[in-house]
Amino acid sequence: MQFQFLLRYFFFIFITGSLNAQVTIHDRSRAHFIPNKGQWPKEVNAQLHTDNARIWILKNGLRFALRGPGSADSNDFYVFTERFEGCKETEWVSMEPTTSLYNFFINGTDERVNVKGFKKGRMENLYPGVSLIFEVNDFGELKTTWISEEPDQLKLLGSRFEGVNDIESKSNHLLIDLPVGKLIIDCPIAKTRKGMSKVRWREKNGVWQPVSKKSVLIDPVYRFSTFSGSISDNFGYTATYDNRGRTWVGGIVFGGQFPVFNGIQSSYAGGATDVALMLFTSDGTGLISGTFFGGSNREQPHSMIASQNGDLYVLGVSGSPDLGVSFNAYDTTFNGGSATFGGGQTFNLGTDIFVLRLDSLGSTKKGLTYFGGSGNDGINELGTLNYGDEARGEIVTTSTGVYIASSTNSLDFPQTSGVNYNGGQDGVLFKMSLDLDSLIWSSYYGGSNLDALFGLVSVESQNEDHLYSIGVSKSDSLADLGSFQPQRGGNEDAWIIRVNSNTGQLEKSSYFGGVDRDFGYLLSHNYLGSHKAVGDSNSLVFVGNNLNYIDSINTSWSQSNSSQHIVWVSKNLDSILRVQTFGDGYFATQDLSPTALMLDDCGSLYFSGWGGITNTGVNTNYLFVTPNALQNGTDGNDFYFLVLGRDGYPLYASFFGGISNEHVDGGTSRFDPNGIIHQAICAGCGGNSNLPIFPHNAFSSTNGSTNCNMAAVQISFELQSVRLNLNVKSDTICENSLVELIGSTIRCDSAFISWGDGQISSAHNPIGETHFYNQSGNYTISIVGFDTVCETSYTQNLNLFVSEPKNLSADVIIDYDLCDSSLFISLTPLESSSGQIYKVFWGDGNDDLYINNDSIYHYYNDNYQPIDISVVAIDSICGLTDTNNFTIKFHPEMDEIEAEAFVNPCSYLPSIFFSGNSLNSTKLFWYPHGANTDTLVGTDVSWQVQTAGDYTVEVFAWDSICDKWISSSFSYSVVSPVIDSLKFPNVFTPNNDGLNDDFKIISTGIEAIEIFNLEVFNRWGQKVFTTSDPNFLWDGSYRGRNLSSGVYFWIAKWKTVCGSKGNTTGDVLINTN
Repeated sequence: MQFQFLLRYFFFIFITGSLNAQVTIHDRSRAHFIPNKGQWPKEVNAQLHTDNARIWILKNGLRFALRGPGSADSNDFYVFTERFEGCKETEWVSMEPTTSLYNFFINGTDERVNVKGFKKGRMENLYPGVSLIFEVNDFGELKTTWISEEPDQLKLLGSRFEGVNDIESKSNHLLIDLPVGKLIIDCPIAKTRKGMSKVRWREKNGVWQPVSKKSVLIDPVYRFSTFSGSISDNFGYTATYDNRGRTWVGGIVFGGQFPVFNGIQSSYAGGATDVALMLFTSDGTGLISGTFFGGSNREQPHSMIASQNGDLYVLGVSGSPDLGVSFNAYDTTFNGGSATFGGGQTFNLGTDIFVLRLDSLGSTKKGLTYFGGSGNDGINELGTLNYGDEARGEIVTTSTGVYIASSTNSLDFPQTSGVNYNGGQDGVLFKMSLDLDSLIWSSYYGGSNLDALFGLVSVESQNEDHLYSIGVSKSDSLADLGSFQPQRGGNEDAWIIRVNSNTGQLEKSSYFGGVDRDFGYLLSHNYLGSHKAVGDSNSLVFVGNNLNYIDSINTSWSQSNSSQHIVWVSKNLDSILRVQTFGDGYFATQDLSPTALMLDDCGSLYFSGWGGITNTGVNTNYLFVTPNALQNGTDGNDFYFLVLGRDGYPLYASFFGGISNEHVDGGTSRFDPNGIIHQAICAGCGGNSNLPIFPHNAFSSTNGSTNCNMAAVQISFELQSVRLNLNVKSDTICENSLVELIGSTIRCDSAFISWGDGQISSAHNPIGETHFYNQSGNYTISIVGFDTVCETSYTQNLNLFVSEPKNLSADVIIDYDLCDSSLFISLTPLESSSGQIYKVFWGDGNDDLYINNDSIYHYYNDNYQPIDISVVAIDSICGLTDTNNFTIKFHPEMDEIEAEAFVNPCSYLPSIFFSGNSLNSTKLFWYPHGANTDTLVGTDVSWQVQTAGDYTVEVFAWDSICDKWISSSFSYSVVSPVIDSLKFPNVFTPNNDGLNDDFKIISTGIEAIEIFNLEVFNRWGQKVFTTSDPNFLWDGSYRGRNLSSGVYFWIAKWKTVCGSKGNTTGDVLINTN
């Protein structure tokens, strides 16, 4: 059994570079590992050249060659090294060769040509029992895997970073500041014999170790992500709808190349990132507004919503002291904090919350205020499970004000309730006026440890107004004794609270979770929908992640042992009404990071989330999809949309994405009340445009940046009313046959069916209903479905053709050439058979179906045995067939000529014996002395030559059946039977400079030596070297140590293959200077 760790390396830098050796790569479709064949220093095992960097795989670590942002040659070049502390220097073993060849021209005439590239490689026993596997994943990233046989062996693992100044660990991240950006090493999980385990970073004497009990595999991915070149990168965070069905989308932009139109800020303010906001038409074909928003530092949007009058409210964080706040803003001063990381970027001056209000067209700023204390506000610094959890929070508007849920680390956060900061990190809720000029109320919520609030929903009724918020807590004693879970179950629990909407006073509180980590993210409520789903109009529903087992309760559908949960709770948080989990059936890692949740009037629940390599150790593989999915396959890095009916059963489940790592870097998106998702996506990362784009005239169908583009997606699920998605089992049937209705229905309580022949029937569910037709002709079947809960109806028409039986014939004209090297056959149906359906079984395991084909053809692959072919004419409607069988055989091509030579140099004239063969040939013709000389015929031939030397014989093979010829030439050498003397150098310099480093025979013709002996003595007669190999190389050492300079004496004796003997003596000077 092998053991594993999982790691990820994220480089937020722009990387270019060049090295001294020139490389020619014939296939650049994917980066390859190039082993060191002498073209690089000896400490290098191999090199990986990606689009962003060159990575040198050393015998004891990794070296990265990077360049700072920009494309000019003057940019700073940066190199740093990761050393595997305490490891043994180990050689490289290449794995899985590719067809790519590389040429290296080093200096002068020194070159290494045709060096193969490899997909993988490994270094064994770097530590006792520990091996390291290298490979390149589908995204061009270096992935390494540490593997051990026993858990204790990985405890030796450690990295020392050379050329790096500042390193710190936060949660499960290792943050490394580089002059060209930031390296984040993420430790999500470890693999053990029992499954997955948590990982943390530990530092001791400058060495950083990923630590996990009993782990057995570490699996890092080195990722390189670029800043902008000429067109700015921009990441997607948040989206919402407005009252006209249009889509607002918000993210960040890294430069000034952004489509600005009718906005509030026409230019990039600098400071690394600005907020980017865009308003699209309801069909996505036009841009109504595009604007920058920001100051001299960084900004980031977390949530936004359009109010009843269409104004846009945006919640986010800022690190800029110079935002253009409103004259009458509640807080006009940036308070800042300490440097912090969140949502994919670092805020070096800390963060304050900002709240922005725009008009319905995005062209006028109607309000802007800071909000915060002296610590960091709006960033969830301590409690993260998914990538982007730092950038969580939500904004909600009503007719009475603006509500905001977020987190703070400020002791002096503005508050009106008299509640003090409790420590660690607290959740905060506050209510502002719609003009953002006054604070109505604000309060801390939490305990002595970590607490954060993410999701928010307002529940207003005639008698009472409540605000519910959900997040995560590590604090004890926060829940009410009468709540559905009064005690914290694990290290972190989902945490839900209810407060008075008018005062902020805490009314109810409860935990939800098991023995491990549980997070709550989003909430929803709908009076009509709640009643139809669980029978309680005041209930609400939330979604979250769980890394432990959770029981499903009162639901028609769930996926046991999964890591996403949907929970319905009562308004007083004292009872659970329904629980269902969904995912891949493996709760040790979450599959999805939730982004949107909505409950509609009919009790259907809409969910959106994303998963993949950007998240922590998760993917979207093995998730459930429905037959009507927009996209039923995934590359493991996609968004996932799920709609559950009022009984909890899936109405719709689909993936959405391309081949890049679609994600968001934080933030909320929203479903509108009609069930239409308005989703922000960070898409096309790596500079591709593979996200599905529709319609054909969408505002932009391409990613113009070299990295990521913010994308806006609007998809209507239309699942609020009854829907029919029916078909007939076969839309064409034979006379005197039954037709059957198949497909799916949504919210269909009853149906009426008109069969098109005057007959009408009714059914509770039309699926499976049948009808008998006894006359040929065209018919239209009309089905009307009814939903008695939401009082809707839907009509669907289906076409049916009833056919008469056909007369069939499988006769065809056969055309093929037995000598055709392409192995091609053509079948032509007879004129009387035109228009039929044919099934052809080609006899090689392949079969094809042809409809109305005048010519049917096939190519065989290296098949020279008798081939039995069957042609079947088919009446697929009435089930009739006619069959025609025949056999063909192709004559095989001749194989390449193979020949083996035996040379006897010891006869009076040297004799040469050749044995040759070419499979499938008739005869071999030999020309040992040139094409114009006598010819030898046969497979075994012989001849003589006059003298020693190098010779070539030409051979021709003939296939008499197809009259084809092939030829080849073979070289052989005849050695001299007598060697009178051997030449040796009289001096050599074993100093490893590559020149004259070895003592060796410098004569030619030593191939004829059969027995050889050489002895070397020092001046005192001590034997210091001996060998029986005439191809020896002596480096001037004795018993592993270099001999001193001086004269040494040698004796050489030999015997040739023909029996002649010889000997000679001499001396040689060793000069080590």
